[in-house]
Amino acid sequence: MPVLPGDKIIFFPSLGGKDVCFALAPALVGDKGMTINSRGGKNTNVKISPALVGDTVLMIPDGLNKYIILPSASMYYGGITVLGGSDGVTSYNDVWKSYNGINWSQLTSSAGWSARSGHSSVVLNDGKTIILSGGAGSAIYSDTWKSTDGGYTWSQQSSSAGWGGGWGGRYNHSCVVLEDNSILLTGGGDPGNDGIDDAWLSTDEGITWTQKIHPSPWVRRSGHNSVLTTDNTVVIFAGGYGTPFYLSDVWGSTDHGTNWTQIKADNDIPWVRRIYPASIINDNKIIMSGGRYGYTSVRTNQVWTSTDKGVTWSQPSTSIPWDSRERHTLSLLNDNSILMTGGAGGGTAYNDVWRSDDDGATWTQLTSSAGWSARYSHSCVVV
Repeated sequence: MPVLPGDKIIFFPSLGGKDVCFALAPALVGDKGMTINSRGGKNTNVKISPALVGDTVLMIPDGLNKYIILPSASMYYGGITVLGGSDGVTSYNDVWKSYNGINWSQLTSSAGWSARSGHSSVVLNDGKTIILSGGAGSAIYSDTWKSTDGGYTWSQQSSSAGWGGGWGGRYNHSCVVLEDNSILLTGGGDPGNDGIDDAWLSTDEGITWTQKIHPSPWVRRSGHNSVLTTDNTVVIFAGGYGTPFYLSDVWGSTDHGTNWTQIKADNDIPWVRRIYPASIINDNKIIMSGGRYGYTSVRTNQVWTSTDKGVTWSQPSTSIPWDSRERHTLSLLNDNSILMTGGAGGGTAYNDVWRSDDDGATWTQLTSSAGWSARYSHSCVVV
């Protein structure tokens, strides 16, 4: 009997003495997990998460029972979630979810927050709470929003965070979650300032913010990246403050953004100064990809890695198959693979998805056209 949205869970198997429910999703070669039965000749991958009798089936996106998503269980979690963005004409406030990067389901076509791009989204240390901040759409925003169900529903944490500034908001800033679950926001821009040199900290999930430093020793910037290393050092790098004033310096802070030390000087680095790259950190290895550089705003598809907080850098490969781009996203999945989504380059917005299992050395295209429309300056989290 098919399961329909709104159905109640009556029974589910027990694994190791713990009740679980099953969600079925198309599996890929190399995926880790159990493979069970076959539907239409295609193997399906079992994803297991806690559930309770009486939980409601929220949606089955393709109508074929390949996905069963529960509102109160962690079935939302462990997937890739794309939020908002722009195609250069239209800004979005939709939210999309995938468990394999190929098949995408729309969680909502209109989230509680206004359509925007250049915002920042982070997942707190509980592994399920998303905090979204700022961005630009029909206005410049300084609001913060929270979702505890994987991006399906949202509540406003603050309508006007302290870092809003004279223009009432900022975009192209960078946020990172620290070891104590606080959120550190650095830099960004607004219509009156292509780069800001400050840092703000929130210890209450984005409700209130305290300015940690302004001005900072690092040059004002937006479109930069930030990561947290295993010894709790926040590392920021790249960015810029208007064409063609791009940067290649690296800075670190070990005290929640109050004090900063230069790790590498601008232009004393093998990669060209750039803005709008995308980066993640995997087992203390920083992986940076793409971006824009030069007086003529050249896009690149280069991948660079560093294992010493940005002191030295190397290219895992000089042959990257995806098109040069900026304002895309990198996400680290639970199996330590990397997913790249969307972006812009040469007047083109993308909605392709690529996967790397070796820290960016080789890439496999999962889809050339995801379910969500082509976009850039979106955010992407794993939750």
